[in-house]
Amino acid sequence: MLYWKLSVCPASAVARSKECILVGLIFLFLVALSPAWNRPAWGQTTGGVTGGLGGPSILSRGGTPVGRSGGRPIRFRGFLSAAAFYSDGLTPPATDVRGNDIKQESYGYNFGYGVYGTRPGRRSEISLSYTGSYHVSTVNSRYSGLNQSLSLNYGHQVSRRVQFFAGTRGSAQNTSLANFSTPLVTDIAPEQSPTQFELFDNQYYTLSGIAGLAYQKSARWTFTFAGGAATTQRHSTALASGTGYFSNADATYALSRRTRVGATFGYNKILYRRSFGESDVMSLGGHWSRVLSPRWNAALGAGIYRSESTRLRRVAVDPLVAALLGQRTTLEVFHGINLGLQASAMLQGHYNRSSISFVLARGVGAGNSLLLTAQRDIASTSYSYAATRNLSFTASASYAKARALLISYQDLGSYETYGGGVGMSYRLFGPVHFTSSGHVRHYNQRGTSIVRDRYYVRIGLTFSPGELPLLFW
Repeated sequence: MLYWKLSVCPASAVARSKECILVGLIFLFLVALSPAWNRPAWGQTTGGVTGGLGGPSILSRGGTPVGRSGGRPIRFRGFLSAAAFYSDGLTPPATDVRGNDIKQESYGYNFGYGVYGTRPGRRSEISLSYTGSYHVSTVNSRYSGLNQSLSLNYGHQVSRRVQFFAGTRGSAQNTSLANFSTPLVTDIAPEQSPTQFELFDNQYYTLSGIAGLAYQKSARWTFTFAGGAATTQRHSTALASGTGYFSNADATYALSRRTRVGATFGYNKILYRRSFGESDVMSLGGHWSRVLSPRWNAALGAGIYRSESTRLRRVAVDPLVAALLGQRTTLEVFHGINLGLQASAMLQGHYNRSSISFVLARGVGAGNSLLLTAQRDIASTSYSYAATRNLSFTASASYAKARALLISYQDLGSYETYGGGVGMSYRLFGPVHFTSSGHVRHYNQRGTSIVRDRYYVRIGLTFSPGELPLLFW
């Protein structure tokens, strides 16, 4: 799975040039894949990781796969929107004259645009969701700017035994609430987005990509090999940024047409910028999945991880040195190893008009801008329902917690967040839709004074031609 995030359109010419390069790379990638868009359907394919063109599916976090209505693929369609918004509880990476954290509100208007859909081919399938919005805050120009988000998955059946898959996700944002600013997001609900781990409302860029091969050795055995890289770059020099490289090998055995079991091994290298340290994380586990019915499927996974990290910690100095220098503590480099359990559970249902998912997960990943490598626990659910040709509803909720594996000199506690959101789209006439959404999240970084409740409300109009009501996720 991949995730890419790009922040607001920066003011400096250098930063703008970087964003233009990224947009150019996306365009070239789409052009390179364009021959697959016009091939006839190949519905008899049974290979791949999850059956058929399974590559893009393993990149999904649950919920409605990108470019689909319930379980059905939809044609590419675009949209334009204009809306008014209000947000509160925003926290920039700065303090006031007394050294206290700043809590701000913002309201104004934004203009959005985007395209999403799925194009199946004879031997391939491509799914795309791209959204952008230009935010104008009439209160604080800090929160004005361009926000973008992209999700792109591609799968190609090289032969009856070999499948290639690739994908990328990314965004450019200036607040942790920016992914709520358009009537459409990617294939994961906002409450399941990694942005929930962002502590501060700061310009940041993230980009990740994955590519791999699935080899179906026999009717029962499938082997998958994948690798990729990810980076998160925050604009503030006070916040840590990170880059990671990962690889994965998986062997799956089909007990029956509906049930599969397997084992997986993963390796992840995490490097940090503006904060000393790095981590090597290895994991080994097993998994089980079953198609419960034509509309429902479930999956379970469990295993162990081993994290080896280098950090700085504060230690007491020799009493004689302390007497001479007047300094009682100092920093030293230390090396730590952590072992732990990882687990996951997923239940998904897809209908013609609706989609629902439940996800539980524990694993190791980059923490947030203050915590570094951390054990993360996540619970989330999302629901999407197209009530009629004119009306659709969405809802989502999640809980997440992060705990640093090694206590550094900062001596920070755990991080906790929970919240939810709802959305609605109603076709007024022709291609014009009324859209509205509301979200609330609670953030608490223990060991600091950062305890916030953030709110976001949006009401607007969206122009989007198509037979189906406009979908949120």
